[in-house]
Amino acid sequence: MEGPSKKWQQTRMATLERARRRHQAALQKTSTATLAVCAFYLASFLHLQIFDLDVTRLSCIETIQIALLGATIFLVPISLGAMLAAWAFSSLLDN
Repeated sequence: MEGPSKKWQQTRMATLERARRRHQAALQKTSTATLAVCAFYLASFLHLQIFDLDVTRLSCIETIQIALLGATIFLVPISLGAMLAAWAFSSLLDN
């Protein structure tokens, strides 16, 4: 049985290289989004812990911050899961 032809090998390598380039762009966007979500979560959490807020006198900005903090509680595990999946796919492409 013959091995794959040279043209087939070139096509395969070109396809893998294109997939790797497209994946790198998506991985960069995912990692930036994950970093932003984690940074906002940490900053909001520290702000609420450092400044002892009076619940009866919350400003509009503090109320929005608490609502966004609640949203980031759900976004952190989702974005970290997406990062792990992208990292795993990247390692598969490298092999």
